[in-house]
Amino acid sequence: MARIRVPLNNFSFGEVSPSLRSRTDSPVYVAAAESVKNFFIRAEGGVINRPGTERIYEFGLTYDASLAQQVRLEPFIFSDDEKYIIAFSNVRIDIFRIATNGTVSHIQTLTADVNGDAVPFDNTNLVEFTYTQKGDFMFIAHRTFLCRELVRTGLTTFEMRVFAFDQSIDGTKKHQPYYNFQGAGTTITSSGTSGTVTLTCSQNYFASGHVGTRLLIGETEALISVFTNATTVTAILQGELTTQLDIDALKTKKDSNKVEVTHVLHGLASGAAVVIAEAGGLGGIGAGDINGSRTISRIIDDNKYEITAGASATSEADGGGSPTVKSGAATTEWYEQSYSALRGFPQAITFHEDRLWFGGTPSQPDGLWASKTGYYFNFDVGEAEDDDAIDIDASVGVTNQIRHLVSNRDLQVFASQSEFYVPAFQDAPVTPAKAKVSLQTPVGSGYVRPQSLDGATLFVQATGTAIREYIF
Repeated sequence: MARIRVPLNNFSFGEVSPSLRSRTDSPVYVAAAESVKNFFIRAEGGVINRPGTERIYEFGLTYDASLAQQVRLEPFIFSDDEKYIIAFSNVRIDIFRIATNGTVSHIQTLTADVNGDAVPFDNTNLVEFTYTQKGDFMFIAHRTFLCRELVRTGLTTFEMRVFAFDQSIDGTKKHQPYYNFQGAGTTITSSGTSGTVTLTCSQNYFASGHVGTRLLIGETEALISVFTNATTVTAILQGELTTQLDIDALKTKKDSNKVEVTHVLHGLASGAAVVIAEAGGLGGIGAGDINGSRTISRIIDDNKYEITAGASATSEADGGGSPTVKSGAATTEWYEQSYSALRGFPQAITFHEDRLWFGGTPSQPDGLWASKTGYYFNFDVGEAEDDDAIDIDASVGVTNQIRHLVSNRDLQVFASQSEFYVPAFQDAPVTPAKAKVSLQTPVGSGYVRPQSLDGATLFVQATGTAIREYIF
């Protein structure tokens, strides 16, 4: 049988399945091809040759079929005419500059940070770390290392730094997140209220990995210097174990030497010794009979207790000025820094509403933290004012490891089993008082970085078998 060749000049349907190869009666047949390789289909239906590629740089790597990826390329855009390509590979970063005429040139290779330590990116985490960029800074996060900063220091120069939290002017406080990893009712006792002290925990808690980490006891930080055993460590107090009480936190009763103290979340027990200072006299009791070493005679509740004064009151009164309480007694009000080699580090990072956001550590997989507004290295929750740092959990009853944060209309949170969002408010930013996490879909996300497109966010589901659209 003679073969008939039918000329086709419309390929708008692209390649078709084998079942349509003989369907000359179908309109798809006359607007498709059996195979379209190395061509681009134009909107008008025709095809053009696919342009070739140019070798720009040779990384000198040997192909390893066991690795999902050996080089990861990410953009670094400072301005329209200052653009870069960052190539991450095993313990190495190569930086390329895109000139205004489109040419690409290799400008720098980094293998260590400014401290001389090797860059923490390797074949095990290359496909997992997340990043965000603002101006000259690219922040890079992964659960196995503290956030790194890739900093552009000049037109053709970059350096890598370790993320460092802001500190108080006197250096006694590091403005980082803290969390109570201990069980309920677990107390810690200090052998002193200043200097180098012995900290004793009521339960087995400490490990050798705690050396170099900080505890927050009341309002005072303690830097652990020596591990002794599971209940005992040596620490250097960063100041005195002192708590500043609210104004007029004292209350007297007529004809009684008991003074009620309002001390929010004190965590103390009856019989504990405390030192009261800077209190004024009230109810007929002089300041000298209130200040000094006192014993807690009764616990009223989590926020109040009574001490025994040196004299009895002649009237009932509220006052006392602005006293402080100093004590090394056993207390349940203590916390450990959230990020450390022992507890892990944040996996997700982004900028949103002029805050730097972190998400998901191995020990707090559904934790979300946001810096103070405009202060990206300060995570002090303070008094929960509108511009203070934010510390919340996406607690929905199942363990979700947060893997990505995306700043869109709202803050979008992609986790291992679900998708969440932190809603925005009309004409108002997210604040500590308003911040909440809302569960949306139970799909789960993989480690491929989500991408925003036309108001929606495309992400690869956890199984790796589908790309999904997350849309308002």
